[in-house]
Amino acid sequence: MAQPDQVEISLDAEQVTIRNFTQRRLDFFYTDHFDGYDLAQRSTGAEFRVAAQFRHFFFIFLANFSAALVHSSAVIRQDKAALFLARSTGGKSTVAGLANGSPVLNDDQTIMRKEGQIVSVHATPLGRITDGPAQAPLGGMFLLEKASHFELVPMSPTEMIDYVWEAAPYPANLPRHLKTQMFDVIAGACLQSATYRMRFSKNYVDWDAIDRVMGVG
Repeated sequence: MAQPDQVEISLDAEQVTIRNFTQRRLDFFYTDHFDGYDLAQRSTGAEFRVAAQFRHFFFIFLANFSAALVHSSAVIRQDKAALFLARSTGGKSTVAGLANGSPVLNDDQTIMRKEGQIVSVHATPLGRITDGPAQAPLGGMFLLEKASHFELVPMSPTEMIDYVWEAAPYPANLPRHLKTQMFDVIAGACLQSATYRMRFSKNYVDWDAIDRVMGVG
């Protein structure tokens, strides 16, 4: 505790979580009962607790590695990643399901990582649809809106930064220097790629239009 601004302690009725950002270490203490499950009767009690909260445990450390978890689906189009953003039930999985054979990084959670001036998008296992471990440079970011027809409407990078930052889980919990690194990843992604509102119906995505604005094809 010599550097209290580098340690986060979370308490609730069933668990204590201590995140040390300097050491990049997490300590987790829990009871034998969890949301109605009697973990004392399970041989995999610890694994069950970690698996149930994996995203919440480890997301916060990604900023140490110039990375951020983004509530999004992503599809690789040739050599670039198209990132689709929306709230829950906003259409991310629908778009991933219409990928027509293009590799799907994930339909719900992806990781953006900045290396130098390049932001790449990485697959995660945190969703229902994925074609496995892969990554690609970010080519475009598309904020989904359900509509009766397909349309791409230009969106300013500033608008996209505001949306992604507000939608990011737990940025308030980060120490100041890590919050700055996380914002740098998000801002870099929005400034280097095509940013659009994408209006679409549940049965159709115009991939040729997406390829054109990303400069592929």
